[in-house]
Amino acid sequence: MFLKLQVDTLTNNSTDIFNIKLASSWEVFSLILITYFILNFLDKIFIYIKDTLTAKLNQQTESFLEDKFTYFLTKFDTAFLSSENNLRLIRNLHFGISDIEKKFLQIFQNSVEIIFSFLALIIVLPIIHPYLLIIILVSVVFELILDYLKNQQWRQFELLETRQREQRNEIKWKLIWYFSDILNNNWLSQIIKIYTTKRETYFETTFKQGQGDRLFNLIQNAISLVTYCSAIAVGGYLVLRGEIVLGTFVVFGFYIDRLKYQFTSVGDLFRSVFDLRFELFRFDFLLKIKPKLDYSNIQKFTDKSILKLKFDNVDFKYPQFFQEELDYFQKMQERIGILQEEKTKPVPTTFFGKIKSRISNQSVSLLNKKALKKEMMELEEMFTKASENKLVLKGLAYTFERGKIYGIVGYNGAGKTTLTKLLKRSIDPTTGGIFINDKNLKTIDPLIWKSFFASLEQQSILWESLTVKENLFLGLSEKEASKITDKKIFETLEKVGLKESVKDLQAIIGEGLELSGGQSQLLEIARIYLHQRPVVIMDEGTNQLDAEKEAGIMELLQEIKKNSIVIFITHRMTTSSKCDELLILEDGRITHTGKPKELLKNKKTNLFQKFWNLQVKS
Repeated sequence: MFLKLQVDTLTNNSTDIFNIKLASSWEVFSLILITYFILNFLDKIFIYIKDTLTAKLNQQTESFLEDKFTYFLTKFDTAFLSSENNLRLIRNLHFGISDIEKKFLQIFQNSVEIIFSFLALIIVLPIIHPYLLIIILVSVVFELILDYLKNQQWRQFELLETRQREQRNEIKWKLIWYFSDILNNNWLSQIIKIYTTKRETYFETTFKQGQGDRLFNLIQNAISLVTYCSAIAVGGYLVLRGEIVLGTFVVFGFYIDRLKYQFTSVGDLFRSVFDLRFELFRFDFLLKIKPKLDYSNIQKFTDKSILKLKFDNVDFKYPQFFQEELDYFQKMQERIGILQEEKTKPVPTTFFGKIKSRISNQSVSLLNKKALKKEMMELEEMFTKASENKLVLKGLAYTFERGKIYGIVGYNGAGKTTLTKLLKRSIDPTTGGIFINDKNLKTIDPLIWKSFFASLEQQSILWESLTVKENLFLGLSEKEASKITDKKIFETLEKVGLKESVKDLQAIIGEGLELSGGQSQLLEIARIYLHQRPVVIMDEGTNQLDAEKEAGIMELLQEIKKNSIVIFITHRMTTSSKCDELLILEDGRITHTGKPKELLKNKKTNLFQKFWNLQVKS
């Protein structure tokens, strides 16, 4: 509008503006120019304020969502979190939180800008000649049709492209992260071949997606050019005939360009909304899954020491999904329309209905439907596996007491690790109960209860990029950590046999300090010793140690057990023989218990005797 006023002032020598009479056209022009400068300067200030507030909001929202999401995961049992497929979904969601949040804010911001831009453009409508208005309406119709078709074409490939991108990035990440292992195992050529295939498939899909965009952009730009030239020709003709002033003609040219930009922005907005649709479905699906741990009767737990852990006729099978979760999943399937069987639909009668039907039919031939459904199939697989779960532990009845080392012996899959998960309250019994000093474990908050444990898992858990000291202090409160001196740490390192290997507590693991598998286990055992927890669990915790080192660790455990219950899972019978008590697990049941020597002399054959004969006597 200011542009029109400036042109009209210069061409008509106007001496008034908005019914205000001024001395000369120069004063009118100067007033318009000053007002234009002030408004644009204010606009830049508002943009600065908006960008500053948006940046701060982005940071605060991302922090809030990440913290909430991490805490939310603590409510799940390890039956869900131990599945690699589930973890992949969780990783994608966790790393995508910031993107989702930013896209939400961007969509909101763009929506507001588009609304105000259209309102601003509407102000100009009253000064537009009817002929020019017809050209504008025709331009709008073409823009809407082309944008609709372009978004439909783009939508065909989006889910497939997202899936292929995730597969490619997963292999790419592992190729670099585990490059040394891949090279040492002579897998490199095969992994690169697989990665190359995934990469080319992904590139082909993205190229087709981009090519469709480029084709529609070419058609759209050609039509826009014809529309613009037609508008200029008609506008110039109307100026020459004296039906509109030159200022209106100039504004109209600007108006056509702005209109094209606005409809492009609307198209981008719709595309961004669809881009979020599937991510939000996965996110919402995970949030709808109910925690399988029982939080209904949580009570305060103030016991300072753990005297006994009692299994009272415990059965366990990994939990199934609730019926409302199954119903929700089915509902979301129907809403997103991915796994639905093709249904006979009435032939569309509207113009847009026919276009949509044609696009839908075309997409069947363009897309590999199996690949498109892959993501949903993986989600559905979680339900299928859960419904087939069988009892892993059956009728467990045993009491662990402080001051003893308990060895657990059994075949792979007998339920040894599941037993330790039940003890940590990472999972809850299906039937029966676990009692801590006669208090039901289900009444204790899992996060609080886990602070009573020190564990060494089958796979070493040391954090690279953290110092030796930071790794040793993982799991300690600030108050607990403040009581442990460097002298105490070095004494502990000497006890576990790391005196010569670790001389600097500030050395960063993976950078300033490289540790072998056995040394990593020794450092974790040092962590257990420093933490002095009432319950210690070692699940294959010495499987990378030589016989001499392992013997030294068993002596250390004799010291630890004075104030702790120590549970030791191992497949080495020489190690098991040094435990105070042995439990033999077979097919989820405790078949034998007793001291190692007693079990070896037992006239009834047991699994410990069998393993001993295979490993020691042979």
